[in-house]
Amino acid sequence: VDNSMLPMFVRTDHKQWLYFDKENRWRVAMRRQKDNRYGGQCGFLRSCIVAPGTLPASVDEWFEYCCNEEGQSIWKRCLSCTVEGAMHQYDWPDLVLTLHIFRSPDNSHLPRLRCINVGGSTLAELDIDLDKEHLASIRTTLAERLQFPQEKTRLILPNGSLLKSHLDTTPLADIFTDCPMATVSHHRECFTKWVCDAPVGEEVRVHREPTVDSNFSIHILKPGEVFEVVRECQAKDGVQFLELADGRGWMTSHKPMCDCLVFRQCDGTTDFQSLGSSDKNCITAEQFAETVPSNISIPA
Repeated sequence: VDNSMLPMFVRTDHKQWLYFDKENRWRVAMRRQKDNRYGGQCGFLRSCIVAPGTLPASVDEWFEYCCNEEGQSIWKRCLSCTVEGAMHQYDWPDLVLTLHIFRSPDNSHLPRLRCINVGGSTLAELDIDLDKEHLASIRTTLAERLQFPQEKTRLILPNGSLLKSHLDTTPLADIFTDCPMATVSHHRECFTKWVCDAPVGEEVRVHREPTVDSNFSIHILKPGEVFEVVRECQAKDGVQFLELADGRGWMTSHKPMCDCLVFRQCDGTTDFQSLGSSDKNCITAEQFAETVPSNISIPA
């Protein structure tokens, strides 16, 4: 969606704005929040998640920001809110979420289920008991938390398998047992940061497995995107593969006989903006090798 083409509405005193935020909600907030299309907990009123192109008058669920009896800030359903004006509602697009299991960062005995969309953004995290939770309860929880129609949500495993309705009564432990790519339990201090240095307009597709002939996943990396790598390995043909820390899959560090596709951040001084994402300032494989510590072997 072109942000510049999204309609916005302002109160007559120009203090509060109604705008379409980054979470696909209509939201009432202040100018600064409107300018950045902030979502989350900011503002005074927000809608449920709607398809881009839906006008405010077509929204049937609104939530107001308030405090409960315990003094906690919450979004409460606002039954008295109505918006008048032109109406237009797009059909819901399918929301595709890949489910990944991670070790909880707060040392909880429960694993954490992370739900990642096609663009690589984490939309929800749930601490769950794999032996007790069933897929049906996860679908319900996600629909309530994301305020997105359950029938329009598609859940898949990291290997690309679609979780169909006949698995709804299956414990999550059984589902993830059959998917060895689903579990990521590495400590965060083992991660290294990389940046996608592909030419502008050229997206990099992510492999499901660390081989050049493996199928691609639904995920992509965009030029200039910074990501974390949890493991590196070298395929039989000498191509170096990187395992993305968020579980999206594997990608090659560079293509044979071509410019390097990604650049390792060796320390905190790496300036990603100066690297750029255009043809003229993409680094070569030789330049890339000079930035890698001597204890790391780089395929010729």
